[in-house]
Amino acid sequence: MAALVRLHESSRALEYAQSIDTTLVGTLPPERKANYLLDLTQALIDVGRYSEAVQMLSEAEHITPGAAGSRHADVPPAAHHSRLEIEGEVRVAEREAPAERDRHLARREAEFAEAAAEAVPC
Repeated sequence: MAALVRLHESSRALEYAQSIDTTLVGTLPPERKANYLLDLTQALIDVGRYSEAVQMLSEAEHITPGAAGSRHADVPPAAHHSRLEIEGEVRVAEREAPAERDRHLARREAEFAEAAAEAVPC
């Protein structure tokens, strides 16, 4: 799931997360479980599910206080901030979400058109 988040495939990451047995997640060491929750947080932010993202971040911080600010440089940007910063980013993202969604859809449409053009034999 973490790889999908880092590849900006957050919708697919969330779909995959639904197949993960939550009882098994509960058996992970606290730091691993917090990392899993932080990946979910980033995926939720990416798809515009902001209130769920804040809830997931709260759960991660409850498990390992300070985890959100202690991850390595290659982790999702959301993991580098405090809860208050995340909540602020969520409020901004909620206002900007329609425009960002439109930009994302336009990029994906352009990629699809480019791939389709390359697939057509000359």
